[in-house]
Amino acid sequence: MTAREWQIDEVDTGRWPELEALYAEAFPGVDSMLETIADDATVYAAQIDDEIIGYLLTTRIKDRVELWEHVVAVGHRGKGVGKSLLFHLVHYLPEEDIVVLDPAGLLDDERLADYYGDQGFDLLVSGEVAGYATVVDDYLETYSAE
Repeated sequence: MTAREWQIDEVDTGRWPELEALYAEAFPGVDSMLETIADDATVYAAQIDDEIIGYLLTTRIKDRVELWEHVVAVGHRGKGVGKSLLFHLVHYLPEEDIVVLDPAGLLDDERLADYYGDQGFDLLVSGEVAGYATVVDDYLETYSAE
């Protein structure tokens, strides 16, 4: 498996249906944010040969990277693909950056909350907004691409 970073304008638009299909399989009935935030987004994709088996969709505001979508193909779940994508994302960011997960639905999903907690993300509450976050430097001290 290889992981690579794409600026959204580098993504061959012919691959968008592949990303959207992965999302639709993972979250039936929920629309992907891909086209909505495409102008400001970066995609981190995991591939085996030419097949995309997972991706992260992120945006950046100063030293804050927001993770909007974290998708792994159903047939590749439980094999470390998601963890590898998170490590790839965090490993290549400046150490003072903060990675924040989009909180939509996360706090109500105990399985996802446990997963991100196990990956080094802590609950972050700021006013009425809650989500999960990690500081890159702290994450790198604790986790590695196993």
